[in-house]
Amino acid sequence: MRPLTGDHQKTLLKLHGRTVLECVLEGLTSIGVDDFVVVTGYGSAEVSEFLSDWRERKKIPVEQVDQGTNPEIEGAILSAEDEFSGSDAPWLLAFGDIVAPNGFYHHILNTLASTGTSGTLAVTLRGSVSDFGLVTLDEKGRVVETIQRPPEEVAKSRGNYIMAGAAVLPSSFFNHLKNTNSIDRTIEELLNNEEQLSAAIWDHHWTDIGYPWDLLSANRLLFEERKYTSIHASATISPTAQIEGIVIIEEGVEIEHHAVIQGPVYIGKNAYIGTSALIRDHTAVEHDCKIGYACEIKNSIIQPHSTIGRLSFIGDSVVGAATDIRSSITTQNELLGKRSIRKASINIKGVIYDKLGAIVGCGADVGPNTIVMPTGIIKPGEVVSAGSIVPPTAFEEG
Repeated sequence: MRPLTGDHQKTLLKLHGRTVLECVLEGLTSIGVDDFVVVTGYGSAEVSEFLSDWRERKKIPVEQVDQGTNPEIEGAILSAEDEFSGSDAPWLLAFGDIVAPNGFYHHILNTLASTGTSGTLAVTLRGSVSDFGLVTLDEKGRVVETIQRPPEEVAKSRGNYIMAGAAVLPSSFFNHLKNTNSIDRTIEELLNNEEQLSAAIWDHHWTDIGYPWDLLSANRLLFEERKYTSIHASATISPTAQIEGIVIIEEGVEIEHHAVIQGPVYIGKNAYIGTSALIRDHTAVEHDCKIGYACEIKNSIIQPHSTIGRLSFIGDSVVGAATDIRSSITTQNELLGKRSIRKASINIKGVIYDKLGAIVGCGADVGPNTIVMPTGIIKPGEVVSAGSIVPPTAFEEG
């Protein structure tokens, strides 16, 4: 995620005007969670500022705990132990970089209630599991074992259910984790002590934000949840502009003459869409962005405070915050085979992409008439000379 985050926290990247972390918090409030403990490490000052604002707006208690030098997810969990002391109640663990519909969290609680087990793990199917925690189940849908980031050959023999970033766990989990310092062995001890854990199998959309292109999957998921158009009364829209499909246009947006917005599209606060621009097909333009004359943007995410210069094409791409893309930039997005002009696909972490554009790092300055090849990456703060060709990234061909 480094091109998009620089020195910032990835959970504070924006999706439809909300941070990734806010998507998680609001998913949890939808099931009645009204008391939070947020463990932070890298970028904790930024997260603190966000949480302070969110706490004030929502009037919901949030305690922040510093992970300190405690390593990995096990260290993060143990950092929060004192906040749960004296309670025998189960507690809900949620990772801060998951984007899922509210129904995902409802399903976890419903599974717990219907099975009567001590806890439940959210699991989902994924073609490649080596980057995730593998979960094996018995015929009744109860957890048999978990393996963190197993080798691919091990995973193939155990199935392809993975941990989906949330779980309800018994209070005894903390004591076992202190003894084992391993989630896998802790779950093994719980099962050996005749505690049962059920699996909340989620077969709908779910995204773990681990790679920049995961934001495109999360973006589409949020659009699928949206059932109606919303245009703020303060938006200024030219009478010659054309708006189709489901769109979300926030306050202060300005849309110039002959611009075309073909939803699903999100346009954030105070964004500017220039004359004859075309914004289409699952694009999210975040707040305070400027899109120039006759630009075309499709299936892309433009993070806040960025500018896309006139006559540019941005397709299947993610543009970081405070980026300056000058005029006549083209992001190529057609994936081609290595030895021919046939179309190809790329498998990244078990997700197949038929088209994939550019990742433009936050604060980059991309000179006019630049071409970015499919999967090309521009580093944060990088200055790209006019007329450059940015090469593709070396992924395996699908």
